[in-house]
Amino acid sequence: MPQRSYLNFSGLGVLASDDVANNRTVVTISGGGGGAVASVFGRAGDVVALAGDYTAAKVTNAVDSSSAYANPTWITSLGWSKITGAPAIFADPTTTKGDLIARGTAAPATRLGVGADGLALVADSSQPLGVKWATVSSGGSVSSVFGRTGVVVANAGDYTAAQVNNAADITQSYANPAWITALAWSKITGAPATRSFLGLRTNGSGRIRNRGLQRRPGDECGKYVG
Repeated sequence: MPQRSYLNFSGLGVLASDDVANNRTVVTISGGGGGAVASVFGRAGDVVALAGDYTAAKVTNAVDSSSAYANPTWITSLGWSKITGAPAIFADPTTTKGDLIARGTAAPATRLGVGADGLALVADSSQPLGVKWATVSSGGSVSSVFGRTGVVVANAGDYTAAQVNNAADITQSYANPAWITALAWSKITGAPATRSFLGLRTNGSGRIRNRGLQRRPGDECGKYVG
């Protein structure tokens, strides 16, 4: 500690005296600032921590397990395995691979054990859960398709247009069919190249040409010649 020109003493029970014989200043601090501690938690001597010295209520931010907390903000998540007393609907009644959960006449739903290989789940109102595992008849096996066996794939000619719903048959003829709503002029074949009406004539390009209508003397009103 460095030497100083002055010493400053503060606090209660601090006394300073000059020891001239020993060329020193004696500082006396009594009683730890107000008296010695007689006991801690009712114990004297070298006191160590024991269970029960404090309650949770005396510890800052401690949770008291003897109290109840409704949806406390300090619990942000909790593992499902720790939940007790949950309604049966949240429990998993299955025990085996392929098990199903089905409901009977009344709740709760329960386990429907997996059926044997090859069985299908069918409705049966006489069963407690309304369904059962059963063999479903296919109505007989198919021996061939279009006269072919093995791995059958589609071939041209397997069906005719008459056997396909809403298919038009090119071997038939249709007069102004409703399913043709429009057709480009370029697709029309066999149309007359020229038509004349009221003295007007169309040429091959579709343009109308006036042949010069004239009324001959003595003709009835309304008669014209081209």
